[in-house]
Parts: sequence; structure tokens; C-alpha cells
Amino acid sequence: MKSNLTCLILISISTFSCKVDKSSNEVFCKDISECKNIETLRYGDKSFFDTCYLIKLETSYKSIFASISLMEIYNDTLYIYDAQTERIKVFNTSGHYLTDFAEKGNGHGEYLSISSFFIDEDKHNLCIIDPLKQAIHTYTTSGKYLNSIKNKSHYLSKIKKASVVDSMNIICSLATSWQDDNYQLVVLDPKTYSIKEILSAYPFKSPLYQSASPSISPFAMYDDEIHYIRFLSDTVYSYRKAERYLFKKGQDIRSSGNLKSLAKQLNYDYFRLITKISKEGTYSTGYNNIYESNRFILLEYSAGQFKDRGFLWDKHKSTGYNIENYTDYLPDFGSITFSKNDLFVRIWNNDAISAFKSSTNKSVKNSYPKEIWNIVDNHDFDNDNPLLIVFKMKYK
Repeated sequence: MKSNLTCLILISISTFSCKVDKSSNEVFCKDISECKNIETLRYGDKSFFDTCYLIKLETSYKSIFASISLMEIYNDTLYIYDAQTERIKVFNTSGHYLTDFAEKGNGHGEYLSISSFFIDEDKHNLCIIDPLKQAIHTYTTSGKYLNSIKNKSHYLSKIKKASVVDSMNIICSLATSWQDDNYQLVVLDPKTYSIKEILSAYPFKSPLYQSASPSISPFAMYDDEIHYIRFLSDTVYSYRKAERYLFKKGQDIRSSGNLKSLAKQLNYDYFRLITKISKEGTYSTGYNNIYESNRFILLEYSAGQFKDRGFLWDKHKSTGYNIENYTDYLPDFGSITFSKNDLFVRIWNNDAISAFKSSTNKSVKNSYPKEIWNIVDNHDFDNDNPLLIVFKMKYK
């Protein structure tokens, strides 16, 4: 990662101060309470974005979907997975529907289920992880079936996000499990899809036959670097380098000795745990999601009362920003669901669009360009697909 991060020191994570610990790796430490607070990053803000634009996804009988669960962008093409219909729908970056990807079924070259999918850009392939067939199916990005690799491991059903690191490694995030291999992040061998390396594990098992996904994006890739986060941790870890970045929000509950007893009180429910920690404010909830561009690292976290916030770190300037109004109905920067290179993408769903349209604050409305209003005014809330808001982050 190209960065001007210069404050490299060794720390103990138990307090707000950064102390020397010879057993730890090099860590950049920053208390985010010392960083600038900003109410919101407004759509079109030239201080942070090169450009912002909306993608109106075509709505037709074939292209309609219930919700967006996963997304990939490759060669000006959007691959969007709808978990309710278990279909991957393909659009161009103008929003025009192209096709459904592959066929669902029990036949040759077909899939029965999808826990996740990913694109191998070097080979121009798309791979579907299919727990019911106990296989990973490989297709060209145009949809031609190539082959399947069998794998009977039960963790296939837990994989929620996967990305190709290089020809030898695939990084994956998993949902929680009630079984012994309760892993959060692993590295797989692309030849067999067996686990090569465990990057992190959840601190306790889920209740029997229950699973949860506390994070939709616990790792981010940019160029040849990978950064990842761990559950209830304020630390950003590097996959390739022996370094970490501690963006401190509060006391670490994992090192306090209170986590297991609190989790037991809440019947090991991950979401109730995060809500309680957030509401009480004694400990940090850690970061839920991480996204990265050439210049910025975005960290999302729970801030109490079912409200999320964002912390944006400018790697070039070594400056951080606390984004307080992060989950509003306005078409501003927040609730990011996908990042690729310097693009951060937000799903603007019908509830948010409706609230924005019915807003009586004219000064707020007038601060947005006509292109937004033209799309919003013509949006069919009963039938149209959600909109995508794309923020192209500043490069320099």
C-alpha cells in the first residue's frame, strides 16, 4: 500500500495510549477522537470525490430482483446476486440488463445454490460456490461453463465474500458457526478450495444450527495489498506485511475478560451483543466493514441506537474524518456495500428514495443536481429496482 503513514510504533492494545510491546508487529496508532468530525460527505463533494453518479438499473420481467446481496464489477459489467431468487443478473454500467448468469438446476454446468461468487480477473472467469452440490463451478465471465471442483467441506455454505489474491490464494470471509471451525477469515487453495491459512476466528460459537454475518466486507483489496478487520477489534491488519493500523475508538472488550460472560448472557447472539456494547458505550464495537481505494480507507462501525458511522482515513495526508451522519436517506456518502479500485458503491433502496422525495427541506433538495431529481421523480416505487450511487474517490 502506498502511504504516508509514518507513525510506526509498537503498542499494547489494552489502553488508549500506545505503549511498546516487543512481541507485537509494527503498528500505526491513532485515536479517532482526535480526528476531525464532519456531519456528512455530500454527494459531489470535490474534496473527496472526483465524480459521483447514479446508475438506474433497468427494470423488466427478467431483470427485476428482490435485493442485492453481492456485487462484482468487471470490464464495465455489473454482476449482481439476488439471494432470494439465487440468480446472478448481469448489467452494463449504464444499467442496461444483459442476461442472467448461468442456469440454476441439477444438470451439467448448472448450480443448485450460491453462498458466494467471485471473479478471477487474470483468467477472465467467474466462480460460483455451490454448497448444495458441494462444488465450486467455474465459468467464463460471459457465462460459458468450464469445470467444477468438488469439495464436501461444510464451510462452503458459510462463505459470504471471496476474492482472488493471486494464482495460489483466495481470501474468504465466513458467517459464524456452531461448529469447531468457527472461522471469520481464511485463505483457500484454488486447486482444491481447502483451507490453507486461518487469518481470524470468531470469539465464540453461535447457538446450535444458527449462523450470523456480522460483517459484509471484513477485508478490502487494492492493487497487491489486502487489509482486513476482526470481530470487535479496532485494528486493521495487513495480509502481506507485518504491520497493523490501530484506529482506536474505545476499550477493547476482547482483552478485558468480559466478552464470554456477556455473550453467554445474550445466548451467544452476535447482533444482540453488538447492540448492547454499542448502547452501553463502555467498550468499542470494533469495525463492521472495510473498503479501500488508492487514497482512502473507509471503516464502518456501530454507534448506538441502531446508528452506524464511518471513519475515513486519507492515506496520502495521514488524516482521519469521523462521518457522523452516515446512514441517512439522503444520497450522500454512507452505507457502502461494494468497492472496486477507486469506486465506492452504495445501494439506494426504495425506502430511502421515498424519504428523500417526500422531504420538505427545500434547501437540502436544492443542493443536489437535477440529474438526481430527474431519476427520483420518475422512479416507480412499486416496480423499479433500487438505484446505485457510485462515488469515484479522489486519487490525488
